[in-house]
Amino acid sequence: MLDAWPAVLKRVPDAIYCIVGNGDDRTRLEARAKGLKVTDSVRFAGAVSNEELRDWYHRCRVFAMPARTDLNPSAPRGEGFGIVFLEAMMHGKPVVGPNEGAPGEFIRNGEHGLLVNPADSAEVASALVELLENKDRAVKMGRAAREWVSKEFGEERFRQRLAAIIQTRAVVKEKTH
Repeated sequence: MLDAWPAVLKRVPDAIYCIVGNGDDRTRLEARAKGLKVTDSVRFAGAVSNEELRDWYHRCRVFAMPARTDLNPSAPRGEGFGIVFLEAMMHGKPVVGPNEGAPGEFIRNGEHGLLVNPADSAEVASALVELLENKDRAVKMGRAAREWVSKEFGEERFRQRLAAIIQTRAVVKEKTH
C-alpha cells in the first residue's frame, strides 16, 4: 500500500493515508513512509478504542487493505477472512482488497469496491485514485456494500443460519439413534 502512495498523491495531492491499529510491522512501515518521502500524508493512529474506530470509519472515504496472502497449505501467511473489510462495508465504505484469498470471495469487484493484485503497486494506486476521484461511484459502492453486509451478516440472516445448523444436527442425531 505504501509503495502505491506516491502515485496516488500525484493524482490526489491532498489525500491522507491513515493506518489504524498497532502491530509488529509499524516500525518498518514508518521507515518505509519516510523512505518514500510521504510522511506528511501518512498518519499512524495506533491502537484505538471501538468508539474511535467507528470515528475513523466515518471519516474515511475509502477503506484499503490489499494484503498479500500466501495460500501455501504448509505455511499460509497473510490476511485470513478479513473481517475488517466487512466492518468498513457495514460503515458504507467502498473497499480496495486483494484479488485472491478470502476477501475476494465476498467483495464483489466493481460493486462493493475494487479487487487488485496486492503485489502490483500501480494497480493498487489506480484503484485508490479511481475511488478518490470518482466520489459518486465510491458512494454508490459503499451503499451497495452496506446493504449486502446488512443482508448477509445481519441478525435475521444469523438466525436463519443458526436454525439451519440446529435442524441439520437434529436430523443427523435422529439418523444415528
